[in-house]
Amino acid sequence: MKVVYDTGSDWLTVQGKKCTNCKGKTYDGSAGRQVEATQSNRAYGSASLDGYVYEDKVCLDERSCVSKFKYFLIESQKGMNPPIEGILGMSLKNNFMMSNKAYEVGPLLVDQLAQAKEIPKGEFSFHMQTAAKGNSHVDIGPP
Repeated sequence: MKVVYDTGSDWLTVQGKKCTNCKGKTYDGSAGRQVEATQSNRAYGSASLDGYVYEDKVCLDERSCVSKFKYFLIESQKGMNPPIEGILGMSLKNNFMMSNKAYEVGPLLVDQLAQAKEIPKGEFSFHMQTAAKGNSHVDIGPP
């Protein structure tokens, strides 16, 4: 699925098969397990996502997987437009928002990949290029 790497958020969110207004690829969460019975909302700038917390095997590629990873399965959304099909939160492990309201930081895929020894360290880096000079990319683990 095509996701936005978001260094300002924590949760992995993906469009679910039951999503009423999603465009692009969707994921059938029935292979995993629904963790929370109550629907909740995640807000990301101009995007508003409604859905449920699930747990399933999540992979960056064929080799780098976490077997029981909690993620947010979207059932309805506003403001997330194609080609985006989800958001991969890559924030810090602490509450860094400019707010008086504390919250629990969600599961971070990079950290759990490191804990599972799928990558050497819980690090990532971005290499940005202009379209004329080549492709940009992200390194998960040390560069």
